[in-house]
Amino acid sequence: MLEKRKLADHDFSKDHLSQRPIIKLTGVSFDFGERVALSNISIEMADFGLFGIISDSLLTQATLVDLMCGYTESSSGEVEILGYSAFKGRRYARKGIGLACHRYILNGTLFLRDTLLAFARIRGLDKVSSLEKIESLAARFGISGYLDYRIENLAKSTRIKATILAELLHDPVILMMDSLLELLNYEDRQEVMMVLEDYKKKSLVVVLTDKPGITNIVDHFFIFHCGRLIASMDKSQYIGEKGNLTDDEIYSLIVNRFKEESY
Repeated sequence: MLEKRKLADHDFSKDHLSQRPIIKLTGVSFDFGERVALSNISIEMADFGLFGIISDSLLTQATLVDLMCGYTESSSGEVEILGYSAFKGRRYARKGIGLACHRYILNGTLFLRDTLLAFARIRGLDKVSSLEKIESLAARFGISGYLDYRIENLAKSTRIKATILAELLHDPVILMMDSLLELLNYEDRQEVMMVLEDYKKKSLVVVLTDKPGITNIVDHFFIFHCGRLIASMDKSQYIGEKGNLTDDEIYSLIVNRFKEESY
């Protein structure tokens, strides 16, 4: 009972979180034998906004998600989320995180509304407020007409939107995503982008991607190459100089510059 009360009463307010980085990695390394996923990474995400992580390695991206969600512990260094150790304090930190990724795209034979309601109730929301929030977010994502369909009968784009919606129901402080958005067509992606644009005003949004498509909305980029962080910059620092570039073009330019400076 005490543990549940401590979780329910934890302060994830904006004022409280302004006193510390929301995400902080200090000297973090992780390897799979001879394969290096992360090499001595130190980054901070201290403000609310939308962050893009561009990497040449899906292994790097997946490892970052697992570390920040507390699914695994780093080989060395510290990962702090919402003021807690991401791994040792994951029971608390996970309460403030939403995770929308390929591994967890909604599927199954249940009706969409019932599935989303189950997600909300698991997160501690009451039934009335849960249903209201589901209706509101479904309208914004353009999927209101599919709430009473079985998930297995929905198009993949609708299931992707519903997956992101499910992770927003409990108002997480952090929304972590992989390259789900790249599976959507332009119109569907724009609908989701409009929701995230509003959402990033009150929460930190992390988008992980290795393909074009997000540079127009990301506030800050972290660029990884061979498991190393080689650049960290606001969009205006780079795109302002070079014009409207895709993620691939930004990555190529920065990696080439990094290689030149390394020799």
